[in-house]
Amino acid sequence: MTSIDRDQAQALAALIATLRPDWQPPGILKALSDARTRGTAWDLAHAALYAAQDPSVRTPAVIALPGDHWR
Repeated sequence: MTSIDRDQAQALAALIATLRPDWQPPGILKALSDARTRGTAWDLAHAALYAAQDPSVRTPAVIALPGDHWR
């Protein structure tokens, strides 16, 4: 399993921040870091983007939590 690296996480956080301007990049990076062992870089990217598209999700912290975004 290949974890997300720093450059990938920063790029993903920047993308998510443009899609969800109400989410701050430092919070996104923290959530990505907390979730980095949950799957591959691909898994994490999919889960983070899936979580970000849900308007009921108020903070990026949910990325690191179990939920539908990981399915």
